[in-house]
Amino acid sequence: MAETAMTELNVDFGKEKDDWAEITLSKTEMQRNRTLRDIKFSDYEDSIEKIPTAESLGIRITINGELYGYDIRIPEGHKIYADKTEITPEKKEIKVKVFKETKFNLKGAQMR
Repeated sequence: MAETAMTELNVDFGKEKDDWAEITLSKTEMQRNRTLRDIKFSDYEDSIEKIPTAESLGIRITINGELYGYDIRIPEGHKIYADKTEITPEKKEIKVKVFKETKFNLKGAQMR
């Protein structure tokens, strides 16, 4: 099966505690004005996938045959509870709550 190219969504790291972190995925300006114009993420809730690996947690949403998403990096030696991850699609954004198995700074891990 061929890999489908993914278009990244904007990411914003919100509140973060020792055992969880909140992340918001949203449309880029170009996506708002063109490819995802008038699209509500909540209308595509059934197409959202989470793809956990040791290095990242991928969030994917398929809209009109196109793949969008973001890979949240997990620092080496740290873990999350991927099965507990909460994904809430709203009209203009996707809220993700990640639960940590070990203590680390998720936002800081993205800066490498």
